[in-house]
Amino acid sequence: MKRLETIENTKTGRTAKVYRDSEWQEWRVKHYIKGEHQTEADYHTDDKGDAQHHARAWAWHNSKEPRA
Repeated sequence: MKRLETIENTKTGRTAKVYRDSEWQEWRVKHYIKGEHQTEADYHTDDKGDAQHHARAWAWHNSKEPRA
């Protein structure tokens, strides 16, 4: 699996990492809270834009900081 990008919110401790899984032909988002992988929250999709949007929305959930 190859990582495309990492979205980090230092205020909330949330990080989302977007990966391309060529074996399954899908995009995967892995979620972390303060460095701990939230395995039950992994998100799978066949659409790159959907994966990126999901990662940003999750990382910035409940944050009043402006989004990057």
